[in-house]
Amino acid sequence: MSISLREPSGLARGRTVFFKDQSNLWLGIILLVATFLRFFALDRQSLWLDELHTMNEASPTLPFKQLFLYLTCCDQHPPLYFFCEKFLFTVFGYTSFVARFFSAVIGVGTVWVMYLLGKELSGKRLGLIAAAITCVNFYAIEYSQEARGYIMAFFFAALSYLFFFRLVKKGGRKNIWLYALTALGVMYSHYYGLFLVTGQYVTVGVVWLLEKSGRKSLFRNFLFSALIIIAGYIPWLPFLGEMAQIKSFWIGKISLSFVKQFFYGYFGNTDMLDSFLILALIYFTFRAVRTMLPFPKPIKSSTLALSFITFFLTILVTYGIPYIRSILVVPMLFDRYTIVVLPAFLAAIAFGFDLIPSNLLRWILFAAFLIITLTGLFVSKEYYTKIRKTQFRELTEFLVQDTTTEFPIINQRTAWQHQYYLDHYQYKGRVIIGQKDAMVDSILSKSNPTYDLAGFWIVGAHADETKLTDSSRAALATAYDLVKKKDFYDAWAELYVLKQKGSEVVTTGFDKMELGLDKFPNNIGILGKERLIAIFGGPITSLPVPMQSGHYNINILAMGFPSQNIFPHLKVYVNDNLVGEFFVRMELTKKDFDFEIKNPTNARIKIEMDNDFSDASGDRNAFISKIVISKK
Repeated sequence: MSISLREPSGLARGRTVFFKDQSNLWLGIILLVATFLRFFALDRQSLWLDELHTMNEASPTLPFKQLFLYLTCCDQHPPLYFFCEKFLFTVFGYTSFVARFFSAVIGVGTVWVMYLLGKELSGKRLGLIAAAITCVNFYAIEYSQEARGYIMAFFFAALSYLFFFRLVKKGGRKNIWLYALTALGVMYSHYYGLFLVTGQYVTVGVVWLLEKSGRKSLFRNFLFSALIIIAGYIPWLPFLGEMAQIKSFWIGKISLSFVKQFFYGYFGNTDMLDSFLILALIYFTFRAVRTMLPFPKPIKSSTLALSFITFFLTILVTYGIPYIRSILVVPMLFDRYTIVVLPAFLAAIAFGFDLIPSNLLRWILFAAFLIITLTGLFVSKEYYTKIRKTQFRELTEFLVQDTTTEFPIINQRTAWQHQYYLDHYQYKGRVIIGQKDAMVDSILSKSNPTYDLAGFWIVGAHADETKLTDSSRAALATAYDLVKKKDFYDAWAELYVLKQKGSEVVTTGFDKMELGLDKFPNNIGILGKERLIAIFGGPITSLPVPMQSGHYNINILAMGFPSQNIFPHLKVYVNDNLVGEFFVRMELTKKDFDFEIKNPTNARIKIEMDNDFSDASGDRNAFISKIVISKK
């Protein structure tokens, strides 16, 4: 038996209450699922570059004047989201969790607003379908877990659509104010809100031309709302004027297929969803156009026709104006900026499902849509487990492992953004901004006291993949040792320490370190398809390893090939002190030895094969897969 969730008409009171309770139950379930999807693993990943902009600009200690300066020069966005975050940081703490928590709360709110929008257009069933689609939508989830204002723009855009329809259909002073305030909300959340509101007023013009009655009140209502919007936006017009003067931007050339790319991107580029999305939009368009024939027909009398005209024109204007300006002035069209029209797409797709006449077919197709969406989210995209954001946090945790020697940090591209995490972990070392190789030249020449360094970090993040050139590395190796390095997702760090002179030792410490191929750059061999540390004869010695005093364990995973049925025999030294010896086998064998470091040192690990031999029976060689040193 199928159940319709449209508003009941002429039914007994008991049946009405049943439907009301049932729709509320489903809405509650949808909101609970939405809450889980938005709060689960909320702070598992590091803040990425744009989120660090939010943290720095909304800092509770930053004067408002400086915030406005940043929003003009460096992060061109309206101020509403930053104001809210600044207030929340002051009250609840200046943390990434608080920043993302705010977005997640708004994200759950968008699901509720989309329910109200669908209910306004065609009753509770459409409201529930729209809420469910929003609940699992990739874009809606992704930007609910990001400390940026895009989900706020989505929220106010959906509210502006809701009160736009109410104002068109019902008028009234209350709806004038509600529409004007929510339009201001989206305009103060993102500059693309201007294009959305413009599209809504274009829609009003079309409705005014097609309607034969109520034109005077329609004109008056939207004129009053326009005056409120203009008055409310006047304080920001000087900032908008400065944005209009921008003649170069980081966005590249706009592809002619941007509409297709943006649309599928909203749903996570999940191929199996494509046919559902297109068919739902086509069916919605077909049913809407059919209600408007013969053309022209009054629009306000048909919510379906009014919805189609509104969604079509607002999407057209929101895409069209920035596209034209991108071609003529400066590229400015980017997918996440257009999130303000996502409510229109979601509502149109929800309409496509809602209009299917067969209850059984509707719910089968809709259930398949939801299952494919969630499968794509959890399985294909591994959304909650796969690292997708630049690991600024993990990079900083690596830098601050040892607090006894807080060396300066050379950061060519992301020093300002990275400062939030450096402050958060209370790292006191200086940050030097400049081109990496030029900084190395200054350090080697000691051009001024600033560059007379006992050690320093070089870090890169946010597509800063270029490390030192070979010539810079060679020059640096004459005076400094590369003692520590690690790669992260979209980030990396290298520590250089001045070579030991006499009794002078400059070190940093660690609890656990894996010595990879970078520590034995001249002893790399290929075994099968794997690159390993190779010992073809005699000893191999690592680059310096910084070690504080204490007890350690060295764990070695090695294998080898015999000659005359005798396998390689390896001796392990730390700073020329023998700590252990063993024979390797044809299969990987693990051996570990304990040793003590009495004084801080930049230690060198030497592994010697003391029985090298080769003849017709074979060549005695050894290969090391892994070396791990742990402090006990």
